[in-house]
Amino acid sequence: MKKINQFAIVISIIMFCLISGNVIVLLDIKSGLNILSEPPEWVSLIVAAILILVAIGHLLNLSNILIQFRKLKEENFIRSIAFALGIFSLFLLAVDVVMLKDIGNEYMLHNAAEEWKILFANHGIHVVYSLISTVHCLIANKRIMAMNSIPNALVDESTFLTVHQVGIFSSICGFLSILSLIGLGVAKTYLTGLLFTVGIVLSLPYGMAVLYWLYLKRKEKPADWYDEKQFLDISRGALVTLIISVMMTIGLFLLFFLNLIDFNLILLFPIYLFVMEFWFSGSALYFSKRG
Repeated sequence: MKKINQFAIVISIIMFCLISGNVIVLLDIKSGLNILSEPPEWVSLIVAAILILVAIGHLLNLSNILIQFRKLKEENFIRSIAFALGIFSLFLLAVDVVMLKDIGNEYMLHNAAEEWKILFANHGIHVVYSLISTVHCLIANKRIMAMNSIPNALVDESTFLTVHQVGIFSSICGFLSILSLIGLGVAKTYLTGLLFTVGIVLSLPYGMAVLYWLYLKRKEKPADWYDEKQFLDISRGALVTLIISVMMTIGLFLLFFLNLIDFNLILLFPIYLFVMEFWFSGSALYFSKRG
């Protein structure tokens, strides 16, 4: 596992260099298209090759994280962040391809400003992921060298905490993504689809973490899935989430009823989803850590 992790460090650094280089190439293409100068075919092939290599790098690094979930049983918040952000960044690579295709179709009309905004914002997230992945692998390298056998009770507790860490970071990423889409002034043509897709994609890391936890519990009876403290923690978390949900619903109803806000209802589903996910995972983790 040590060699795999060291390879992942190299992959992360290469990804950072490739993404940075791609930004420079895209800026050059953008300046050329502004004067209706179509880029040479070899430049387009370079961009495509970089995106493919970065996608492969994402898959390799995510595979390394999944191996560490199995082998390194202690909790690690950086690993949870890298896992959630990696899945989101991988999805954004597909969005990059769609944006580049739209830019190619619309540049003659000088009507690709929205696509460029989304494309460069996505590359910013790719850069952040490559840096976090590098830091995560460097930290994991030390833990791998000091790895010893860990009692099953500690393994169960660390998995329980990791699930909620992933939930917290996924919900924060989702909320920030919504704010970014609004702040960038993304056209309604893209906004609805992006909001729905972001909601689904950023729920995947949390869902996958829960499924992994269920896989570990497959040989146990449902009554034995939680120890007494864990059951108390998630019960308190569920109660806090219920209270927040009721308060949020009442608040939105009053704001709409009194016509105090002009709110785009398209935003309601993803915002509600991520707020509830944040409060449940956050409160359960808080009660667990508090003891």
